Amino acid sequence: MFAARQIFFTPISGAAIEATQRERALNAEDALKAAHTESVQDRRGAGPYAVQT
Repeated sequence: MFAARQIFFTPISGAAIEATQRERALNAEDALKAAHTESVQDRRGAGPYAVQT
């Protein structure tokens, strides 16, 4: 009924895993910096309105 599928796994070297983890860490760091910058800009823009009640 269904054809059998063969799945092949390619071994990944330790250096490739480290490079992948390093890239993910750098991406996370960039995202955190961008979020922080956006948060600071939002707070500066809301300054006059934040005092009003």
